[in-house]
Amino acid sequence: MWNPPLQNATDGKDVASCPDDIVSTLKPVLTKSRLIKMKLRILTICLIVTSYVHGQETILKEKKGESYYVLKSDPKIKHGTYQYSKKKQLIEKGQYDNGKKIGVWEFYDSDGSLEQKYDYSANQLLFNKSDSQFTNCKMIVEGKPTDKPEVAPVFIGGFSRYKRLMMQNLKYPEEAKTKGLEGRETILVSLSKTGEITGLTIYKAIDQTLDQEAIRLINELPHEWIPAKNMSQSVDVIVALPVMFTLNEIEKNWDRSIKTLATWDIIK
Repeated sequence: MWNPPLQNATDGKDVASCPDDIVSTLKPVLTKSRLIKMKLRILTICLIVTSYVHGQETILKEKKGESYYVLKSDPKIKHGTYQYSKKKQLIEKGQYDNGKKIGVWEFYDSDGSLEQKYDYSANQLLFNKSDSQFTNCKMIVEGKPTDKPEVAPVFIGGFSRYKRLMMQNLKYPEEAKTKGLEGRETILVSLSKTGEITGLTIYKAIDQTLDQEAIRLINELPHEWIPAKNMSQSVDVIVALPVMFTLNEIEKNWDRSIKTLATWDIIK
């Protein structure tokens, strides 16, 4: 019985010298083998490309719904694709370049609908599902609030992101929790024509510990505001921002809070 040269047959060099029945048997094997090798090479290349973003080696990090890359040389710096999900629901996705957000980012609400799309490279709002989330505001003229601007300020990521950051960063004061203190703190925020927070005032205090925590939360928000506009010009405004302190039904109370706040005329 003739035995084919296995070493050569595997690389295809001596296939032509095999009997017809052996060739017909080996061809599918060779094809499949080559396909597997090709897939492995492609996968290896993809892994290398994924690990090196813009010439820098990165490491994948995954925690609490977040999936992102950081520089191997400095794990504190995000670099590459970023995605945040909650209960398998996409919430936020975009790209980092050396710790700086670049390109188009997408933000989704709790229903899974696209709430906002913003281009960080072009500093441009591409899509905004609702422009009535922070409408309780008035223009500042000569240091005093006057009329409402034609276009209210916008927090990049929308109200869903604002609410999420508040809930994630909240440190409920133990004293207030023990006393069962709940409620909505309303903070009057001075927002400049460049989108910077320049001052904070508590509209109606609930408790000193809650007041302090509300101010801390507002101050820790990312400085990512699109300023209000009037007659196509950016303007200084005072805007009322809610901070909810609730021990039960947190999501529902937050949503209810923003709806009622929008109807109040509290800026005098």
